[in-house]
Amino acid sequence: MNPVLVHHAVAAAPRLYAKLFPGADYVRSLEVLRIVKEEFEPVRLRVTICLGLGETKDEIVAALADVKSVRADEVLLAVAEPPMRKAAPSAEVLEKVLAVGRKLVFARLEVLPVLRSCAP
Repeated sequence: MNPVLVHHAVAAAPRLYAKLFPGADYVRSLEVLRIVKEEFEPVRLRVTICLGLGETKDEIVAALADVKSVRADEVLLAVAEPPMRKAAPSAEVLEKVLAVGRKLVFARLEVLPVLRSCAP
């Protein structure tokens, strides 16, 4: 039986992976999601993009484009809880990011208030 939904979390900035998640790899995560989508169509892909780890607005926007490129259906933007969180994105940054995400046309796009753990 094929999966109906596959959910995976990524940090918004590939440059943060080695420090935050030793052994994890941003590009490998995207590749796995791409393969899952191809092999198990019509599986729904849900990706949580972890925020507040030191990423920039441009890195968040790039992460949205990256997960769209692997045909993610749903994107949750989640702010990590301390002690992982460095600085939560401002409401203005989140609004700009959501505007970009809406243009990419995900079936679901929302901001979660706080994420306790953000491990890929």
